[in-house]
Amino acid sequence: MAWFPCAVGTHKYLGQQQSIYFGIVNGMTSHRSKLRLCPQHFDTVAAGVEAHLHEVDQADVAEGESPYADRACNWCDREDSPWAMFATLYPRKAEPRAFFAPVCDECLPTAATMAQIGL
Repeated sequence: MAWFPCAVGTHKYLGQQQSIYFGIVNGMTSHRSKLRLCPQHFDTVAAGVEAHLHEVDQADVAEGESPYADRACNWCDREDSPWAMFATLYPRKAEPRAFFAPVCDECLPTAATMAQIGL
């Protein structure tokens, strides 16, 4: 086992890696981050993702249903949100989980902070 730095607080932890990949996109503009997290902070950040983003059912996407049809911001419900936020959770010993949410300009800083993306 190796010691890894947690992306939240930069403390070191022993154990298997758990990661969350984030992307915030608007047209050709794309910002991305990868967070390697200790078990406690993985659960905390994952709870934030689950609270603000829609889980993407891979079966629905395979059948042609778009998770991107709703353009209302997940933080404040403003319509026609120009940003899209994606997150993929990689919990240890479990399958990856994908999430998506529209984000408006006003809520973008909140979403970017959760993803540790500097805009």
